[in-house]
Amino acid sequence: MSSPILILPPIKWEFSQEVKVQIQNTKLGDGYGLMVVAPNSARTTTELIIPNLSTADKDEIIDLFTSYGGITRFRWRPLDTLAYSYKEYICDKWSVIQQGTYLWQVTATFTEQITETIADTIADGSITTDKIADGAVNFAKLNVAFKLNSLNYFKNPAFAVTQRAASGTLSNSLNLPTASLGYPSEAEWCIAASGGNPSYVFDSPNQSLTIRGATLTTAVYLLQRLESRDTAKLSGKTVTLSVELSNSRLSTVTWEFFRPSTTADTHGTIATPTQTLIASGTWTVNSTLTRYSTTVALPSEVFLGLEIRLRVGDQTSGVWVIARPKLEEGTTATAFTSDDYAVELQKCQRYAQLITNGCQFPVAGNLLYFFPFRVPMFLTPTRTTISNGTIINASTYALGAQNTHTHSFGISAAAANGYILAHVSLYSAHIP
Repeated sequence: MSSPILILPPIKWEFSQEVKVQIQNTKLGDGYGLMVVAPNSARTTTELIIPNLSTADKDEIIDLFTSYGGITRFRWRPLDTLAYSYKEYICDKWSVIQQGTYLWQVTATFTEQITETIADTIADGSITTDKIADGAVNFAKLNVAFKLNSLNYFKNPAFAVTQRAASGTLSNSLNLPTASLGYPSEAEWCIAASGGNPSYVFDSPNQSLTIRGATLTTAVYLLQRLESRDTAKLSGKTVTLSVELSNSRLSTVTWEFFRPSTTADTHGTIATPTQTLIASGTWTVNSTLTRYSTTVALPSEVFLGLEIRLRVGDQTSGVWVIARPKLEEGTTATAFTSDDYAVELQKCQRYAQLITNGCQFPVAGNLLYFFPFRVPMFLTPTRTTISNGTIINASTYALGAQNTHTHSFGISAAAANGYILAHVSLYSAHIP
């Protein structure tokens, strides 16, 4: 049986390669010697670093290396490009470094066993259990590797983007969310509470959200609404929701899927919904952060949009931790993925943008200064004043969004030439 092909997570890994050859002396007939490279002696050693792994992903990879045991040969190439061909290696050592409370880095050394190039490739969709399994490596151990690059439909799933303060206190209200309310930190995750005022912290390094209980709290909700333009492709498909959870007080977390009842991208509030429940269920959790998953068959009506909601009951004390949520197509929960920060920021800015409006040496008179939004917004936004900044001459002016592409601010006739205006505004256009 040929050696199995090693499939590792297609996430941002780093690798370096060193090639060593054996030198041998060849004696010539005249008594002289010649140093030459021994035939077929080149060996490549690869140092592989895989950072930012969740505990579950780290364990899967370590289990895989352990199954090879430093003996079993496998075929591998560092990048899936024509510049690299498959070669046979053994993994003779590996190590694990903890990068944060919930993140890990795995480092491994691959040593080439032969110099023969294996020219065959595997056609898309043709990988089967028989092709990758032998007595030591089975489908269950490699299952996670097949779809680790599956698209994560959540916006900002690593909680990296916080356009405002990353921590604060929730209001006691279920009249959320609206197009302009309910998204603390502008992280594109709505948090709501009833009865009390829990606090929250978005922890970007650990890719987690922590909600701390408060007296009189009867329920806490965490939800995200996905735009119909993005969910239309999920119409009639099966998806898997996975997330890491812990709770030091409560043992049950409820998950729910909703879609708008009639109008696309119109869900209403938690208190007054205009939604239809698709599916719901519960997970039994404890104080240890653990990954949970569920699979849901979506109806065709999700072309109207989709809301995923998690909730707990009387969180009057203790902490509820949510980390690395993922929504993906298919029936298997695969490794957590998230886009680069810049990409996730743009996704969030479609629904909220924190912008400093400014104009140096404005012309006196009733004039409007127009500026394009960084990303076209979901709908014509509402503006909230965050800070007036420094306004020399304290002239009066008005600000306002004009449409989904452009915002403006005006200089009144009272303003004279040569002054500087600055104004920090939050433009909100969340899915209502």
